[in-house]
Amino acid sequence: MTMISKVVFLFACIIVVSVAWQNDYDRNLEFICPTGQSITRIQSKHNNHHEDRLWQFSCSNRGKLGQCQWFYNLNEFDGLLLFQCPNFGHIVATRSYHNNHHEDRRFSFQCCTPRKGKRTECQFTSFVNKLDGRMNYNVPANKYLRGAYSEHRNHEEDRVWKFEECNL
Repeated sequence: MTMISKVVFLFACIIVVSVAWQNDYDRNLEFICPTGQSITRIQSKHNNHHEDRLWQFSCSNRGKLGQCQWFYNLNEFDGLLLFQCPNFGHIVATRSYHNNHHEDRRFSFQCCTPRKGKRTECQFTSFVNKLDGRMNYNVPANKYLRGAYSEHRNHEEDRVWKFEECNL
């Protein structure tokens, strides 16, 4: 590879990485999995200048899903978020919007119920990120994402997250 080819390749990689986030700082976020899939990967990074996070999500098939419903504004700004999809549903989408006064986001989730509708064993993870740090959370292959818990800290103007995983 020539030096020019290497430089072009490096810039192409930087561009791909820079556009991979599904929101911009201080802007609305909306991510919806393709029909029949649920969220299985969540990545995020915090920026102290913007006091906000960029988000990226991935989806996979984790069983047959039925009826879906949105649950809106599940937390107050600077407040606790605790959410579990009813009927052991899967989280398949999220929306949030940022408020510069509070330097926080309000979150909404969409859940789809499993077609089998059976009860299953679920538990929350430990915190998957540190304040002002990156998040790289993957739902294990034999589980699906049902819920979320998050605490906001005013000093850091950031949130720490736990997620509820359920057995398939």
